[in-house]
Amino acid sequence: MSSPRFSTLCLLLLLSVFAAVPARAQFETQLRLNKQNYLVGEVVEATVTIINRSGADVVMGGRNGQSWLSFEVNGPDGSQVPMMRSRADETFVFKAGATYRRKVLVTDTHPFTEYGNYGVCALIYHPSSQQTYQSNRMRATFVDSKAFWDKTFGVPMGMPNAGQIRRYDLVLVRDTQHTYLYARLVDQNTNIRLATYAMGPCIMVANPQMTLDSSNTLHVLFMTVPHTYAHMTMDSQGKVHLVGYHKEIKSNRPQLVVQADQRTIGVTGGQVYDPNSPAAAGPAVRSVGDRPPGL
Repeated sequence: MSSPRFSTLCLLLLLSVFAAVPARAQFETQLRLNKQNYLVGEVVEATVTIINRSGADVVMGGRNGQSWLSFEVNGPDGSQVPMMRSRADETFVFKAGATYRRKVLVTDTHPFTEYGNYGVCALIYHPSSQQTYQSNRMRATFVDSKAFWDKTFGVPMGMPNAGQIRRYDLVLVRDTQHTYLYARLVDQNTNIRLATYAMGPCIMVANPQMTLDSSNTLHVLFMTVPHTYAHMTMDSQGKVHLVGYHKEIKSNRPQLVVQADQRTIGVTGGQVYDPNSPAAAGPAVRSVGDRPPGL
């Protein structure tokens, strides 16, 4: 026969379990990352979704003036990655039953400097109960790769950090299905990676073409889907811009060329292609593969 002390202990354990159920149901949280595989130095974008299940409006605000949203990041060795800087989120009234969704750059607060698997989860502070709720944990796998092309340049006068020596790197990252082209901006003296950007899928039937214009902006032309080329740029500050798309016509492939003014870069050959125009859709159903990703 069980002792009174044992019965009391069991009762307390049951009460604690039932008492925790409403607390867990205050916020229903979900975390999604923009992808799973990253190149070291690339930004990690998270989408955080919260549903207010508390049955009451909640004024969202952090403890002691801190943010109500933060992240817990564990590095490849399992240890917690320290936060570089705190977040600042405005307070707002979170209506009962409402859904709140926002995109956040986790790399703004946490460094991902090593290759390997990272674990990421969102932490949501509930002011009324002073409890913190944890989302599901997502994995972010970071890889590194050597540049297949690089070019050193000086930051032009009139730009931030004018005169500083920097370097553009172009990197290919392959997974089981695709090859992706990345552009990196690097401080030549310290080798610190200032910006890393995924330009998109790259089909190596035709080698990427790259050159710098008179303002030391990098221009890259590469095949992103069969017979379709993307023209993209990265400037000396690491900002990336999509110039446009070009279709090859039979054997007439698009080519990067220096324009007549000897200062700007253009594309000759093929034809300009707008994937969003009615003409691009055509009268017949077009394969999804003929449309550049994300457009």
